[in-house]
Amino acid sequence: MEYLSTSAEHMNSHAMHFPCLKGNNDQSRVLACKNCVDKLTIQWETMDAQRVPLEHRKYIIPSPTPNSASISPGGGSLVRPQSSVGGTPPSTPASNVPSTSVYCFICGLHSELSFARLLYANKEGSRPYFPFLLKHKSPPNAEQLRGDSSALVCTFCYHSLLNQWRKYEAQSNIPPPSEREYNFHDYCCHLCGITTYRKRVRALPIREYPFVANRKCDGILLENGDYAVVCLDCYESLRQQSAEYDRFGVAIEKREYNWVAQPPPPEDSPEVSVARLPSGERSDKAIKNSQGGLRSAPNKKNCSPKVTNDKRDARE
Repeated sequence: MEYLSTSAEHMNSHAMHFPCLKGNNDQSRVLACKNCVDKLTIQWETMDAQRVPLEHRKYIIPSPTPNSASISPGGGSLVRPQSSVGGTPPSTPASNVPSTSVYCFICGLHSELSFARLLYANKEGSRPYFPFLLKHKSPPNAEQLRGDSSALVCTFCYHSLLNQWRKYEAQSNIPPPSEREYNFHDYCCHLCGITTYRKRVRALPIREYPFVANRKCDGILLENGDYAVVCLDCYESLRQQSAEYDRFGVAIEKREYNWVAQPPPPEDSPEVSVARLPSGERSDKAIKNSQGGLRSAPNKKNCSPKVTNDKRDARE
């Protein structure tokens, strides 16, 4: 049995998830058999490569067989295989549903429209501008450069480029914007410090993990410092530890977290969307904890402070 996400957490809509599996319990993850997971993963990856808007997608689940129902993590409720499921009600043609999906002009990954931002290629007043956008080739079916030389981009690319713009502007010998080079491929994890790529980064809400705000690192913050960019491994590790703390009612300010720096897998690897947890487990596997307590921490780890200060001194 493996986990499937049913919702996009915060601004991480580029991560694989299936709202059609949520059911009546509003669970963020459900358990499914390997056959269903494999079939749905292939369909997600195919439609994602084609940049089909999330609300227009229809998924086909293998025909049910005896005892093939998948039990959700909460127990009791069932996710029963159906012939076809999608993000819209059966009575509503998907083609008539207005799209709120944006595929970033720069990286080509999905973003909710509410989190998309405009970048400009031409100078106007004192706003940052990026002449390289005029030559950038947008991925197929992604956003295109507009008539006013602006383009819709995801919040990750937006803040990454703004951060690099500010670094150029702070130099003693400021190079002209037309000669500046920008890196929109690499991201530094705000926790473990490893360099990873766009598909393996997530936005971590600082209000839920306040110790992150005071960390000094080369990582970037999003949305006025409300989110930190972290690698997929750290994101899933903290998320699972937080779920255990929630289960025991531990106050946020008393929580400690562990994480391990791990180089990302190759970009063409099937492990691209799978997190490696400090325990050695994978994030997509059902984790059994017969002892009912918090898992023991690995020998080689990094730790967050137990008593935190929610001040945002480290914000850029």
